[in-house]
Amino acid sequence: MGTFEDEWARIKRDRTDGGAGMQLASAHAEGGHPPAGQVKSDMAAWSKAAGSVAALRGDIKKATNALDRGEKGVPGHGVRSAAAEQEVHGSWQRYLNALSGKCGAIQGALSKAGAGHARNDQTVSTSFTQLDGRYKDTPAVGGQG
Repeated sequence: MGTFEDEWARIKRDRTDGGAGMQLASAHAEGGHPPAGQVKSDMAAWSKAAGSVAALRGDIKKATNALDRGEKGVPGHGVRSAAAEQEVHGSWQRYLNALSGKCGAIQGALSKAGAGHARNDQTVSTSFTQLDGRYKDTPAVGGQG
């Protein structure tokens, strides 16, 4: 068994060479599942997911605006079909607004999850790095040169 520095270097090397860690399963092309014991998390994947939800939210906003533009061309009140259309329009307006709000909440949760993983990775790395400075291994057998 080597020194702590040797062992720590090996652990870091294994991590960068595809060893244990966390990564979203969707980051794997084949079947969407990583090899056993190699689940990894990547802040870029979380950010990409949040960006996709934000794009969806933008599309919902465009649909809401189109719905509103279409509503402006409907004949005045007093006609039964116009009243029914106004009721349907209101229902869709509420649905799209609720869906947009849900997308916003999901986007925020995904962004926080990615940031949390990044902070956690940094905290773990820092805690082990601080050990290097605080605790030194004993000199090798045979004394100092």
